[in-house]
Amino acid sequence: MVIILLIFGCLALFSSAMFLPTAGKRVPAVIISGIIMVGATTMMVLNYHSHLGMKQVTTTTTQTVEPVSAKLPIALYQPLGTAGNEEVLMYRLSANGKVKHTPADENISCQMKFANVSSLTMTTTKTTWQFKNGFYRSLFLWSGMNGTLVKKQTTITYPQEFVKVTPQQMKKLKAALQPANPASQAAQKQALDLAVKAKLAQSPQATAQQKQAIAQQVQRQAAAKMIKQALAK
Repeated sequence: MVIILLIFGCLALFSSAMFLPTAGKRVPAVIISGIIMVGATTMMVLNYHSHLGMKQVTTTTTQTVEPVSAKLPIALYQPLGTAGNEEVLMYRLSANGKVKHTPADENISCQMKFANVSSLTMTTTKTTWQFKNGFYRSLFLWSGMNGTLVKKQTTITYPQEFVKVTPQQMKKLKAALQPANPASQAAQKQALDLAVKAKLAQSPQATAQQKQAIAQQVQRQAAAKMIKQALAK
């Protein structure tokens, strides 16, 4: 509506100044149309710079995501800038999906959290400008300001056993974790099976689901230890 008022004000000002024959009619018409034009322009500027008629609305969504590696407990990320205060986090929406990453933008911040959980979750908190009511929505129709991003916080929560790894470290890790000989693989598997059994023995009343979670945790702990040792070399 404010754009229509601006166009109307401009046309009315031009028409009044050019076509009204007498000063008695021309002067009031020029003043009124000038007020409409200036008022509409002022409201557009205030809407753009000071968000006139708008309010900040925050929404939070949480979804389950998958790690980049299905076999290794790796939290893959890429540090940004020389200070390394910002990070781009990498993940998959499904186990076989393409690797995605969080956006690199000045209004978007990302962080990792590690907690006593069994799967990855991504929580996104987004704050945008929204019109206060229907009046302002109609007034600033076509302004493009509704839904403008103020800030966005993305947090991926990993199980405690996961290890932070950069793409550069990932290359080193792949070279260090070349398939071992059959005898060594058998010994590693046997040691892991014994560790799982020992951990399960501490919780004899555990349900099948709980036993599966315990076994997964022991496997991740063993893999995390191996990853840290490989990266330390």
